[in-house]
Amino acid sequence: MNDLNFSLGVLEAIYNEAKRDGLSFGECAGLYAAARIQCEDFRRYIDSDRDGYGYAHEKVSQYQWHIGAALGFDITNGHDKAQHIGWALSAFWTLRDVLTENGRDEA
Repeated sequence: MNDLNFSLGVLEAIYNEAKRDGLSFGECAGLYAAARIQCEDFRRYIDSDRDGYGYAHEKVSQYQWHIGAALGFDITNGHDKAQHIGWALSAFWTLRDVLTENGRDEA
């Protein structure tokens, strides 16, 4: 990851696309693949630049799971797409906040 703000913007764009109705399987697959790649980049960033901050790791994992569930690539535990989209957004907001707290990086 070269730029935290850019990468956070990509996660937000994935979320914005994933929440749309009527996505084709190919669109869902592309969004899920992009989410997984970005989440792996965030995990490496957290390990290398944030001393493996566990709470941030947790939020990355939650974002990935809920986006995956909303797109049909992970278990839903009986919840609908809208619920998983809401949880993904919550995980994103928290991740953004913990990675940019105290003005260290600005999103």
